[in-house]
Amino acid sequence: MENKEDLTGILVLVNPALKDDPVSKQGQTGLLLYLDPEKDDAYVAFGKGEQALYSSDALLVFKTPQEIYQELMTHTRELPVADMKALYRIGMLLDDHTSEGIKEAMKIAAENPAIQDRALTTLQEKLGLDVEIRQAQSHTVQQSRGR
Repeated sequence: MENKEDLTGILVLVNPALKDDPVSKQGQTGLLLYLDPEKDDAYVAFGKGEQALYSSDALLVFKTPQEIYQELMTHTRELPVADMKALYRIGMLLDDHTSEGIKEAMKIAAENPAIQDRALTTLQEKLGLDVEIRQAQSHTVQQSRGR
């Protein structure tokens, strides 16, 4: 589980499969401005001063390079060559730890829906909130709220 301060300022991808996005940013990259795990609020900035509020399960972030390489090793036989190359390139760019490399890696992931589940995870899962939310739901009734 990562600390919320460690994630502020990272690039996120709005889940392309998000059905209800009031600002219609599905599949677009933004910058995580602020995260309140207790309320499950994530504020994201887009170009030209645009900002939006999302829940942590609506945002995708990178897995670690090691997890991406493990995906490659585990699924070598079933991955098309183009997907393998894209995943390998993403891992290499993330290993460089440069902002330019991370931007390029996110662009590759955004443009290749077939590899997104192998290179990205939800912000909720990255923070370990999926476990906390399931535990809270088992103890109380939780109401959904729009963003």
